[in-house]
Amino acid sequence: MKHFFSLLIALAFAFGVVHAQSFKGHVIDSDNNGISFANVVLLKNGSFVNGVITDENGDFFFDKPAVVPDSIRISMMGYEDFISRVPASGDLGTVMLKESATMLDELVVKSDLPATRVSGDGMITSIANTVMANVGTANDVLSKIPLVTGSEGKFTVFGRGEAVIYINGKVVQNSAELNQLSSSDIKSVEVISNPGSKYSAETNAVIKIRTIRPKGDGFSASIYNSTRIAAYAVSTDNILLKYRTGNLEIFANGYFYGGRRKFKNDSGMTTFGAQTLDQKFIANTIVSTAMGLGKLGFDYQLGDNHSIGAYYQGGATRSKPRGPIFSDVSIDGQLVESFSQYHNDVELTRPSHEANVYYNGLVGNVAIDFNADFMQTTTNKDQNQLELNPFGDDNSIQLDGFNKSRLLAEKLVVSFPVWKGALEVGEEFTNSSIRYITDYTGADIADGDTKVKENNLAGFAQLSQTFGRLYVGVGLRLEYGDYNYYEAEKRNDDLSHTFLDLYPSLSLSTGIGNVGLAFNFTSRSRRPSYSQLDGSVLYVNRYTYMAGDPSLLPVKIYTAQLMAQWKFMFAQAVYSYEKNSIFSTTRNYNGDPLIKLVCFENVPHYQNFQLAIGAQPRFGCWSPSATFGVFCNFYRAQYRGMEKKFNSPYVFLNWDNAISLPCNWTIDVDMMAMSSGYQQNNFVKAMGYLNIGVRKSFFNNSFTVSLTANDILNTNNYRMLTYNGDILVTANNYQESRNVVLTLRYNFNASRSKYKGTGAGENEKSRM
Repeated sequence: MKHFFSLLIALAFAFGVVHAQSFKGHVIDSDNNGISFANVVLLKNGSFVNGVITDENGDFFFDKPAVVPDSIRISMMGYEDFISRVPASGDLGTVMLKESATMLDELVVKSDLPATRVSGDGMITSIANTVMANVGTANDVLSKIPLVTGSEGKFTVFGRGEAVIYINGKVVQNSAELNQLSSSDIKSVEVISNPGSKYSAETNAVIKIRTIRPKGDGFSASIYNSTRIAAYAVSTDNILLKYRTGNLEIFANGYFYGGRRKFKNDSGMTTFGAQTLDQKFIANTIVSTAMGLGKLGFDYQLGDNHSIGAYYQGGATRSKPRGPIFSDVSIDGQLVESFSQYHNDVELTRPSHEANVYYNGLVGNVAIDFNADFMQTTTNKDQNQLELNPFGDDNSIQLDGFNKSRLLAEKLVVSFPVWKGALEVGEEFTNSSIRYITDYTGADIADGDTKVKENNLAGFAQLSQTFGRLYVGVGLRLEYGDYNYYEAEKRNDDLSHTFLDLYPSLSLSTGIGNVGLAFNFTSRSRRPSYSQLDGSVLYVNRYTYMAGDPSLLPVKIYTAQLMAQWKFMFAQAVYSYEKNSIFSTTRNYNGDPLIKLVCFENVPHYQNFQLAIGAQPRFGCWSPSATFGVFCNFYRAQYRGMEKKFNSPYVFLNWDNAISLPCNWTIDVDMMAMSSGYQQNNFVKAMGYLNIGVRKSFFNNSFTVSLTANDILNTNNYRMLTYNGDILVTANNYQESRNVVLTLRYNFNASRSKYKGTGAGENEKSRM
């Protein structure tokens, strides 16, 4: 298989051999922002010669086409076509596209252009030169993007789950990277709800952040502090230093997160049988966390078409959860046991290592992107629980836990123009290893020593073509995996296996009048996370244990999506079918009907449908953005001996408001409301929030202060019921969603990094 991918890459270079003169240029809009994905076509006597699309900065390049062209045409939906004779030098310089009159009402001004538009397989929201350019950091921007919810580096796309976030092609590994990026440096955000073949088959959704072009040499600094205040205070500090001279850039980053947070979990588990066993738990936990990360790297431009770079990041994290847990156990309504626990835990990750080296270049008209990554973490966990039982004996439980994970990865992507578009081919290899060791004292749980070793090799090809206003993208991804599961250093042949899967994808987009339309279909898989595969048993209390399941199968997912955009309105409909979907479940532990093991299982199939409609108008200084959505399960299962349908839909409303005032003042009022409804076999109760913030910029936007009150009504708490067999589980989680955040940010000669490393093995990092 490796020879197959080597041949594929070699053919890519062979296609790139051309002759004659090269041509280049830079495409911008009227605000001097580079226009990405514009179609650039060389013509000879009106006939097609060659075509490319502009990159994320609006640049294009043709290297020695076989036929010498006499003219060039540049087109992009929403803009007038640009047609010009080809200059003798081959350098068109900077080309400004004008907004198309057909996309505007007669009296609509430039600032009222659609903020969100359909493009290829996603929806792109413009940030530069809008009110969102001054909201603070990338974290603040993402919380206001249509179909996206979340905070502090964790963002989900409506109906699709947690998204993989990219900044200029590089996957974001922690929220520090989003805090480092100022909203004023962001050009656009693209949300891809149905990723195609160029992404890992396990990727549910993608958020791509593109920044404006870097400029300015010399020393620059960006300093950021955010203090979150609820029951306790949590502080986030980040300092980014860069020095740029000529083609060399050196950067260093320091990040610290520390403080305490309060959590409350009010849960229960009812088992129906000959007798009804009812367990209730109330846990009050205070978590003290300290995290420190340091990063050092460089980037060097080798002429106009080549760059190399590398970075190393190291750090440590210490987490101390502690607090009481109160438990009551009843049988047929009679209290039979009541006990309390006090847990005092320490989890230390030290050290953590991450490194990347990359090459990005253009050879002829062949673009090359190579990345190699290394990641390793070691975590030690000491857990101590004291159980006081007035109905019986007291008990003390100790856990000594150890976890070590290591990843080696490389990724090569080659792209070049073909006919009226481009062909992108690539391969990615990952070698990962993760080990869990658990040693219990005081609990009837066997010690655990499990290890997973996995090698994955993937190859993909993506062909994109543009025929007038019609864009067509066809992709194919081939994935091979070798999964090995070990218990006490001995390979378990029954749980180890290999797999070979093929995933096709299709994307279509066009414009009819001033309506943008797009359709795409993907097939992919989602493998269980390593924690879901870990068979080690974890102690919760004397009646409840938790564990993964090493026999879990990957989930096969087939998704179709339709998107539309008209002026400032947009809509999206998605249907998804999952085979072997992973649900949480409970089982008896070692045949004891009183002890339940909370674990996971594959179900034969699961379907869901979602519809979202949104609008982003503008009325003077007021910029509202509203999204209304409906999500519906199609699932049924046995519960207490009868078939139960999990089909009740829930609706979702997100309404963000930004009010721009004189003297660089801005007021934000953001609201979200979600009704009750089913997700898988869970009935999720209604929730929502109301956030109000104010911010002020000083010194030509180099210093920004913002103050935000989040979840003022304290309604953004996750509460649900889980139905499984003869068991009903209730969970009510409260995580200090009501809080106040004060943010200070200072930029000195700030410019975004030229670093072009995009990383490898990103999905494996997420699984770890």
